Amino acid sequence: MDEKFQVSEKTKIAFAAAEQTVANAGLALMNNQYISSGASWVTGAFNKAASAAVELSQKAKEKVVKTEDDQRRTMVEDYAKVHLSESDTPKKAEQDAELPASKAKPPVEGLIL
Repeated sequence: MDEKFQVSEKTKIAFAAAEQTVANAGLALMNNQYISSGASWVTGAFNKAASAAVELSQKAKEKVVKTEDDQRRTMVEDYAKVHLSESDTPKKAEQDAELPASKAKPPVEGLIL
């Protein structure tokens, strides 16, 4: 009797026999042509799936970057339109003042509220 694990000799022999049987079965499976080809096929399928996932994530990342760039560009263009049109207003007033009297706009007449 094993004092540490409290296992009898018969139990030890049974475990050793089971271990040997499992080892033999594993060896038989590894030497089986069908098992090997099946395992190879599964490995190939996993590799293809992993490659597809990497490619898909790369394309998704590129799409997100492009969308963010487009949004940034649109925001800058809108900002420029608003602020450049505001800064052009005083320049137009100066240009209108420099025009000869024939090209100048006539003064507004009537009641202005």
